[in-house]
Amino acid sequence: PIELSVPFSKQLLILFMTCMNLLSTNLLNNAFRSNISFWKGMFGVPFIKQSELQNINVCNQIPVILLGVPNGYLVDLLSPPIALVVISMVTGLGSFLIYSSLQFRASPIFYMIAQVIYGGGMSLSRTPMQKIASVLFAGPYVSTAMSVNHTFSHVASISSNLLSKMFGKLYGAVITATLFALFGIFTMPICMYLYAEYTLVASVKSPTRVLPPIEGLKKLFQQTNIFYWLFYFSGCFVDVSAMTFKNQESEIFKKHFGQDEVNELSQFSKIPSLFGPFLALIVDKYPYRDYFLLLGCICRSIFSVLVLNDKLTNYWWVALARVIDSCVVSVFYTAWYSFFGIFLKKDVRGLGMGLNQSLGAFFTFSLSLLTKRFKGYSDRITYFCLGFSATCSLITIYLNKYKFDGIASNPAKNHSEQK
Repeated sequence: PIELSVPFSKQLLILFMTCMNLLSTNLLNNAFRSNISFWKGMFGVPFIKQSELQNINVCNQIPVILLGVPNGYLVDLLSPPIALVVISMVTGLGSFLIYSSLQFRASPIFYMIAQVIYGGGMSLSRTPMQKIASVLFAGPYVSTAMSVNHTFSHVASISSNLLSKMFGKLYGAVITATLFALFGIFTMPICMYLYAEYTLVASVKSPTRVLPPIEGLKKLFQQTNIFYWLFYFSGCFVDVSAMTFKNQESEIFKKHFGQDEVNELSQFSKIPSLFGPFLALIVDKYPYRDYFLLLGCICRSIFSVLVLNDKLTNYWWVALARVIDSCVVSVFYTAWYSFFGIFLKKDVRGLGMGLNQSLGAFFTFSLSLLTKRFKGYSDRITYFCLGFSATCSLITIYLNKYKFDGIASNPAKNHSEQK
């Protein structure tokens, strides 16, 4: 069953345009993740200040922390397609500023400001894209539909790794990053076309009155319960550890591997994610979301112990570990994201997703600062986060079975219970 009377071909086209938006905006971000440790000396920044560029990807989290909730409210107020167009203008501006920084060899602070605008817009665009998928594909396969966006972000990552390796050798770091920045500007026409297609098949006006922000937050907290927040934090700290590792992977692997090998290892972690929609069918068929969260936490913990303690220094062992971790974490993300897409009612779904994203960005930013400030204890900080996640997961499994009548498998029960 589909909530809106939208032809399936149009549903796929709109979902495809969200994927194209991910491709245009993610190329540069992923290039920085995998290559910044090798590129930072080529951007015209004095050697003494190059270390400031190492954590450039952390800048993405600042606007999400500050604007995640307002962005979610904007999605509910204006509708996801209109919000996506507005956000694309911000992302396009940030891409242009990064392009300008590269051309004029700007100072690190200018790169950081540009990354805040570009990366913030890129990250905030995930909320309207997830809501579009959850509304258009409401029904038994909503987990699969919502996983398509997440899967395509990995298509962008793999493309970025391949193109970085190829263009880097041919043209150098500056021109490669410049091309990615220019490609990021295309997010604006892509989102405008998505908006045009959406309005042909559905109204962008909300069928219900959108509550003022404070009332919306009150209604959101009335809808949620202890199980909801335990479920959120069970997945949140797995996601935080994964994002922190991604932002630092070039620095971590630089100790043992060269730039080409780091890019290849990054690809190994993303190739299984290309099969995300097929893995998501596991969640649709066997919706034991609470157990999938625990499995993701265990797998991520084992991977972190091996990598952060230099137990994996052989190229092929690292590649195998990344493939296994990626397969498990893909199922984990599908189980985690789809729960909120079903549990939250449409009138506060954008607000709820925005709040979740803002909290996640805050913890990611905080963990990045802590690991940078206490480098000798970075592994212990990561283990603490994953241990906290595992504890929440175990409590969630118990509550789901004995107190909340299996709501993790059928989050829509939340709606009927409220009625």
